[in-house]
Amino acid sequence: MNFFKTISIVTLILSLSSCAIPTKKTCLGIDWHEEGLRDGLSGLKPIESNFYAEECKMDHNITLNETNYMEGYEKGISSHCTIQEARQYGLSKKTYFTEQCPLEVRHVVIEEYYRSKLSTINKKKRLLHEQNQKILQKVSALESKMQVGQTIDINLKRHLEEIKKEVEKESTILQREYPF
Repeated sequence: MNFFKTISIVTLILSLSSCAIPTKKTCLGIDWHEEGLRDGLSGLKPIESNFYAEECKMDHNITLNETNYMEGYEKGISSHCTIQEARQYGLSKKTYFTEQCPLEVRHVVIEEYYRSKLSTINKKKRLLHEQNQKILQKVSALESKMQVGQTIDINLKRHLEEIKKEVEKESTILQREYPF
C-alpha cells in the first residue's frame, strides 16, 4: 500500500512540475501579439512580466517577437488606461494597475478608479446601515411588546440584548472603518 502511495505522490509532483515549464512546441506556437495584448489589458509591465518570454528564452533559447508583442501591448495598455476600465475596476474587487498608463491620463484614471471604489463602499455602507436599522426596529418592537405586559421567555430577552449589542458593535466598526 505504501508503494502505491509513493508512486502516486511522485506522479503528481512530476505532472505538476511539467505544467510550470512551457515546452519548446508551446514556445514556438505563442502568439506574441496576443501575449502583449493580454499583458497590456492587465496593466502589467511589458515583456519583463511575461512568463512565457522568460521561460521560453531560458529553457529553449526562443526569444519573443518583440515587435508583435509591443504592438499587442500598446493596444492593450491603451484599452486598460481608460476611464471606463478604471470605473469597472473600481466597482469590482480587483486591483487596478496604473503604473504603465501614460502620464497624461494616469491621474484621470486613478481618480476615476478611487471615485468608483468610494461609490461602492458608500453603497455597501448604506445597505449595512439600513439592515442594522431594520434589526434594531424589530428588537424595539419586541421590547415594546414585553413592556405592555406580554410574557416573554428570559432566554429570548437575553438573545434580544445580544443582538442589539452586536448591531451597535457593527455600527461602530462601520463608522470607524468608513468615517465619510
